[in-house]
Amino acid sequence: MSTSPEKRIKIAYLTHRNAQDKREWSGTLYHMAQSLQKHAGDVVYAGPYNPRLMFFFLKAVNKLSLLILRKRYSVPYNYFLTLLYKFRFTRIIKKEQPDIVFAAAASGEMSQLNIKQPIIYLGDITFNLLKDHYPNYQNLSAFSLWESEKIESKTFRKAAALVFSSQWAAGSAKKDYGVPAEKINIISYGANMDQIPDTQTAIQKSQKGPWHFLFLGMDWVRKGGEAVFNTFELLQKQGYDVKLTVCGCVPPEKFRNPAMTIIPFLNKNNPEDAQQLFQLLLDAHFLFVPSKSDCTPIVFCEANAFGLPVITTDVGGITSVVENGINGHTLPLESSATDYANTIKPYLEDKALYQQLSENSRSYYEQKLNWDQWGKSMSELINRLVK
Repeated sequence: MSTSPEKRIKIAYLTHRNAQDKREWSGTLYHMAQSLQKHAGDVVYAGPYNPRLMFFFLKAVNKLSLLILRKRYSVPYNYFLTLLYKFRFTRIIKKEQPDIVFAAAASGEMSQLNIKQPIIYLGDITFNLLKDHYPNYQNLSAFSLWESEKIESKTFRKAAALVFSSQWAAGSAKKDYGVPAEKINIISYGANMDQIPDTQTAIQKSQKGPWHFLFLGMDWVRKGGEAVFNTFELLQKQGYDVKLTVCGCVPPEKFRNPAMTIIPFLNKNNPEDAQQLFQLLLDAHFLFVPSKSDCTPIVFCEANAFGLPVITTDVGGITSVVENGINGHTLPLESSATDYANTIKPYLEDKALYQQLSENSRSYYEQKLNWDQWGKSMSELINRLVK
């Protein structure tokens, strides 16, 4: 008589967003779900859930607060919104009876939950860091600050384990919210691409034509677009054969150059757009995104998958995915175009040096920045909590 296979763990995937849509959170929610299904257990989705009337009301509150108090109101961190989430998701969890709940960047969604199952909270930032580094969360009213911190603290207390993508975020959870070290896990994200080139294809960068810089980002200002453009033009003036592709946004009119290409938007759900993005990453020599504020950008994982060194800044959790001289360079936030140019020029002048950096970047992806390693690490954590 054959024995039945061991029952797979059932994981409730908690987020109000659509985790099956590759456009949500740049595809991170989708790829996490796929990785959990592959390595950890059977995934059931608690979302999407969009209480439109409540969101409409809270956005109106924010506008009113700006008008009267000259202060913002944080829409995602609202007590009554968390109650709506509680009623909705408690009902789904009771129906599905999962073994564990995985809350992906879902502080509001899980803060009021009272369930028997252990909850894993995943995030790439804490509210305390959010309010100091992101414009939409700066200049909040005193009440909104208090309410948001209350919700975040409750979320962290409820979680059986917390998973962050950087030491920066994990350190804040420990320091600012008193989370015990044994509850905190640091697990790197992966590349949000359905198609990944093999190693040899990724590192065979043509060095015969122009050196190709790629800026990928939806926010020209926050992602440091001006620094990219100024560095690119400085290298041109110094005689280097370079070109620049900006993808994801349209820079202001003053940032234009004959050797510059602008691609306003690519939708990964569209096969043609996905293929165009694949080719952009394959053809480029550097991903150049000197962010003014950031967590751990997924696009850096994607760049490494294509053997693409990253030129960026030492802000937020970036140094958890980019190491100086290993898979790119992280410069101080106040760095000038000259500083960036001086960092890049040795690679433009020494093809062997560049090739080594490209190969290192691909190795970094294979060892650390891929969804298989994330899924296996999550599987170990889930099994420990369930069993």
